Amino acid sequence: MKISLEKKREIILVEHLEHHIPLCYLARKYGISQNELYHIKSRYLLHGEVVFEKHYRNFTNEFKTKLVKEYLEGKSTLDQIALKNNIDKGTLGNWIKRYNDNNGIIITMKKGRNKKLLVESKTKVSNIENNSKSYDQLKEENLRLKAEVEYLKKLRSLSQKMKKDL
Repeated sequence: MKISLEKKREIILVEHLEHHIPLCYLARKYGISQNELYHIKSRYLLHGEVVFEKHYRNFTNEFKTKLVKEYLEGKSTLDQIALKNNIDKGTLGNWIKRYNDNNGIIITMKKGRNKKLLVESKTKVSNIENNSKSYDQLKEENLRLKAEVEYLKKLRSLSQKMKKDL
């Protein structure tokens, strides 16, 4: 059963914080996990009333990638990152799954009827930089190949010139 933000507000502020009813009892009473109630309470204590407001936020792929990397590098737990940034831990978990499923690229679904994948180009570049060859190595290889193409073009023109002279 899904519980509204207003009901969650009432459970945490009135029943738990004012009347000191334990979270384990409230979790059983309302059919919510104790962990979820604890997370909502922690977010409220850290961020205030904004936790209970309905708000739609858009996060950049850079921000998502930063949080995902913080988790994957073991700097913080999923709960700590979600709490610190006032993000639902399920949302953060989805970002981590998308990151892992797409080889280090956060893919965002376009909202609306035509759901198409959106990938920011900066994220693609950072993924290229992290591949087996570094970005500098790729630049060097690109320059070498350009020089090789120019050499082959000159060689071909000289070869054609020699054939005409014969």
